Amino acid sequence: MNRRQEVLFAHYVGLMKKFTVWSGLIVMLAMMFAATPVAEADQETARTATLSDSGASVASVSYDIKYTNTTTTGANAVKSVRFQFCNSATGPIYNTTCTLPTGMTRGTGISVQTDNSVTFTNTYTGATSGTSDVLLTNATGNTFTAAHVYEFKLTGFTNPSTVGEFYVRIINCNDTTCTVGAGSNLSWGGFAVDTTSAPSMAVTGTVQEDLTFCVAATITTPCSSIGGSTVTLSPSILSTGAHSTVTAKMAVATNATSGYIITYNGTTFTDTTADTITSAPTGGAVSTPGTQQFGMTLAAQTSGDLNGLGTAPSGGTNAQVTSPYGSANSTIAYNTTPATQVAGQSSGAPTAFTTYTMLYAANIDNLAKPGVYTANQTYIATATF
Repeated sequence: MNRRQEVLFAHYVGLMKKFTVWSGLIVMLAMMFAATPVAEADQETARTATLSDSGASVASVSYDIKYTNTTTTGANAVKSVRFQFCNSATGPIYNTTCTLPTGMTRGTGISVQTDNSVTFTNTYTGATSGTSDVLLTNATGNTFTAAHVYEFKLTGFTNPSTVGEFYVRIINCNDTTCTVGAGSNLSWGGFAVDTTSAPSMAVTGTVQEDLTFCVAATITTPCSSIGGSTVTLSPSILSTGAHSTVTAKMAVATNATSGYIITYNGTTFTDTTADTITSAPTGGAVSTPGTQQFGMTLAAQTSGDLNGLGTAPSGGTNAQVTSPYGSANSTIAYNTTPATQVAGQSSGAPTAFTTYTMLYAANIDNLAKPGVYTANQTYIATATF
């Protein structure tokens, strides 16, 4: 009986030992597979990085980086923002090796630094850090707010010399050191960027020199409608007691860098039997009924026998009437010598349409012979390029 008790005792002791061993293994396995929580920065969302020029090796490039913040930092003010510029082999992943792309030069200027488009109260200063980073710091820092869009435009970069993808990483920190992977890291994000061999498309076209000019009894600017090449003085029967007048129009526009001039060639006021009415002097004379005169003016008249008649030039740039055709005291002039200038610009430049009014006036004395008189003018506009 004693022997049997000893056997049973030994058996139960063995079972207890096995249970103890298995319990220990289970505890060890549980410890091996248990996940230990590790503090890690939050990842930013809606991330973009835009280059002012994506050509390989292009200098003086700005990097406009925007992202949406994930959480409000509160008392943990962001005192530094670290940008890492990593080649395609090292990639965008937070807290991994980062190697500067070949040929890239880092810029430290900051032309924009905003929270929801408002410049930070405490602005950051940029400097290179390590072999691949640019670190922005401000010892006071700023609170970053959840769902706000943050923008930093960094300037002074030279793009990588190789064509293809590289990466920008950003880490927000609540100290000015911003050691990657440290407890000061508040949030991070990665951005893919590309350089190209032909970043821009050139579109070419040609603008020809242009001059538009029209002369007629009536004109709709911009010379879209012109009417009549003959005008008749009114009263059409000339008398010694009053002047006879009529108007015509001309309009001009040009893209010439030095503007334009307008000249005319005129014939004497002559009838079919070669009788003539004396032309007004080339230097001008006041229109006087009872005196033989034929001439014109391009100005609005404010005094004298022609007071209230005529119209000043309108539209365009720097329109000017040449003396004596610009007088406002009823002075008329006429020149039968070719290429007499009557108008142009006070300061040459391209101009939209300018409209001029020619006011013709005729007076006779008692010696004027009867007949139907006609005078022709050929107006010439010349662009000065």
